[in-house]
Amino acid sequence: MAFIAPTGLTLAFISGLFRYCTLKNLPFLPVYTWVGLWTSFYMIMLGLQGSSRFIRYCTRFTDEIFNGLLSMNFLYEAISSLRRNFAQADPTNLTMPFVSLAMALTTFASTMKVIAFQGTRFFNQTVRNAIKDFGPVTIFIGMSILNQQSWFRTVGVPTLVVPSSFQLSGGRQWLVPLMSVPWTVRMLCCFPAILLTSLFF
Repeated sequence: MAFIAPTGLTLAFISGLFRYCTLKNLPFLPVYTWVGLWTSFYMIMLGLQGSSRFIRYCTRFTDEIFNGLLSMNFLYEAISSLRRNFAQADPTNLTMPFVSLAMALTTFASTMKVIAFQGTRFFNQTVRNAIKDFGPVTIFIGMSILNQQSWFRTVGVPTLVVPSSFQLSGGRQWLVPLMSVPWTVRMLCCFPAILLTSLFF
């Protein structure tokens, strides 16, 4: 998926927090909820103090740094996924990992071509902008549809696991049990909340 503005940065933060909770054997949703509560508190305090005046010190370079970190995170995740396909595949039959690699490279090359289309002389500026804006999403949807074809599914390229019915993940309850983590964890959640507040700010 293509993520823009703070959405991708927030997703990278959530992924890192989930990884940390998994390593420390902590329930993710209560920890994430406490981080969110601390973030809300920080944002309210910033708003009451009129801190938006400090945004003038943020330059385009600051934005590019965040985008660069985000890109590195998504590249790492993509390469890790492809590497996992090769590690888990049958050594006597490497069709699946190579097809998965070919799909990834095709998606990347096609997306780069579509983005570069804006600088060509074909059509007018409006059409070129539309192709640049909606081309990558169209390519992602097209590759996903290709992977769902019956003749293509025999290759066994892994996809996201989606339940057949509407339900919460892991059979959990609708309300997050806030008090299921120790009070020390609740207090320590104020530190990752500082990072999340800076992303939102």
